[in-house]
Amino acid sequence: MKSTLKRAARETYIAAGIVGLLGAGASIGAQGATATVTATAVVLQPIAITNTVAMTFGNVVAGNGVVTLTTLGVRTAAAGTLPTGVTPVVGSFTITGTSGNSFSITTNTSDTNLSDGTPADNMAVTWSYEVDDTASATGANLNPATHTFTSGSAYAYVGAAVTVGAAQPAGTYTGNFVAVINYN
Repeated sequence: MKSTLKRAARETYIAAGIVGLLGAGASIGAQGATATVTATAVVLQPIAITNTVAMTFGNVVAGNGVVTLTTLGVRTAAAGTLPTGVTPVVGSFTITGTSGNSFSITTNTSDTNLSDGTPADNMAVTWSYEVDDTASATGANLNPATHTFTSGSAYAYVGAAVTVGAAQPAGTYTGNFVAVINYN
């Protein structure tokens, strides 16, 4: 009987030791660690584009061939003399956004013809543009896919080449250059 009591006492001590270890382990496991992640969002000034000057080729005559108006406002014709009377003017846009950020420029929805309303009279047009940080054209940076704001404003200047046919009917021909801009 004495040995049974000793064994029961030993088992009680062992059980108490196991419970104590489990309790200690549980309290160690209950101690946790905490970490924090800070989220930041930078809100940019909305990007905007405004047409500031409409483009005009000035007067042209049938047979002038390809008439080009550069982004610097220089107008030339492949053939014949260009008439005076209406001063050619480069089209322009002002683009605003947050300084230091870049933007993309797409023009693929622009018209491919100048039209007087009669499809058979259409004149093919090929647009060109430049984007500068100055409020005057420089003739550089032609047809860029992207540009970076250096001061929060940029300027786009639009030129084009139009093909005036030998038997081009007289009239007023129009078409649209469409510039789409988005932050990169």
